[in-house]
Amino acid sequence: MANPVCSCRQFDNTLNVFEGVLSNWLFLAVSTSIVGAQVLIMFVGGQAFSVERLTGPQWATSLVLGLVTLPIGVVLRLVPDRPFQKVMDVLSRSTARTARRR
Repeated sequence: MANPVCSCRQFDNTLNVFEGVLSNWLFLAVSTSIVGAQVLIMFVGGQAFSVERLTGPQWATSLVLGLVTLPIGVVLRLVPDRPFQKVMDVLSRSTARTARRR
């Protein structure tokens, strides 16, 4: 949940992904609903969703893996955008040419 809830909130190069998180009630409501639904599915979903309860170490592993995405997001935000923009421009032009030929 760490990545969809926190890292995806900021679409610019802001490093603090938690900035303003408590001021947006809609974001809080949706995030709380997602987390609640996932926990409910794990504990009472059982056969309906074909899941089994996680053990303590499995919960810890999933939380740690989710939290690792936060520093990865910081590193990605520190990479300059311009080289990737140039690559995307070239790719979009070639894709547009290919689409026009069809």
